[in-house]
Amino acid sequence: MNTAALIGLMGILLGFIIRDWILQRHFFNKKREAELEDQFKRRQYEFEATYRAEVAEARDVVRLYADPLLRSAKSLNYRLQEVLEQKGRATFLLPHTPQSEFGVYKRISTLYRLAALLAWICAYRKERSYLDPADATKPSEVEKAVEGLESALADGPHIETQRLNELLRIWVPSCPEIADAIKKDLAVAIDNLLRSTLAEQEKTRALELSESDKKTLCQRAAKIISDALNVNIPAELLISESTRAVVFFGIKEAYVYRDWQQAIGELLLNSSAGTPRRFDVMGYQHFEALFLSADEATEIATAMDSAT
Repeated sequence: MNTAALIGLMGILLGFIIRDWILQRHFFNKKREAELEDQFKRRQYEFEATYRAEVAEARDVVRLYADPLLRSAKSLNYRLQEVLEQKGRATFLLPHTPQSEFGVYKRISTLYRLAALLAWICAYRKERSYLDPADATKPSEVEKAVEGLESALADGPHIETQRLNELLRIWVPSCPEIADAIKKDLAVAIDNLLRSTLAEQEKTRALELSESDKKTLCQRAAKIISDALNVNIPAELLISESTRAVVFFGIKEAYVYRDWQQAIGELLLNSSAGTPRRFDVMGYQHFEALFLSADEATEIATAMDSAT
């Protein structure tokens, strides 16, 4: 009897322990796990919602600046078509050409159109930099176009390659196929030769060199090509094609380096309050006034230097 009672008592005690401690502990842990899971899901949802909002905001920035960027690019494109495709229309850009009132306007207007486009690009870049997910999405068509424009203004490998191709066309008519890496190195070597020659002779363009220096430049360039490609360039060919070669060496490189692009853009930027965009671009009237005042100051300084 005593043993049976003891076993029964132990069973009762064990039941109390399971009910009041083990089960409660189990249910408490399950409840805590559920709460933590709900909390995690809530935070995950909030994070995803914030992320989606930021990505949407980044896309809105593209939309906000896409229209003025496009209009500014079209405006510059119209002027470039006039300058590059219509013979004789670009004289207003030459520094020593006598300028009429209309010519002065066209010159300042052309500079403004380029500067305004750089300013809209700068505004677009700044606006995007304020957002957390600057690279949250793949580059948009706007971003690709902007990068292409910046590269075209600032980088010169295509000019170096064009110069090399023209020289090969007249000096090595039956030129073998050249690997891209070799062609790139060869173009850079020719460019370095040109730059060092101009620096030594204190000239800015190959066309300004003396006849002797032009001949030396062609001979050195031909040797670089001959050594690199293991081809023979006859001296007679160098002489007969020297005029055309110097023209190719005279391709003028006028870059607007990336830091210059940013500086020009920032110069024309205005903060904009109470509008969806944070930035706006200086109008033509203000730009023209600044340009003319700077031009006048330069003329005064030049005149003072000449007088002294």
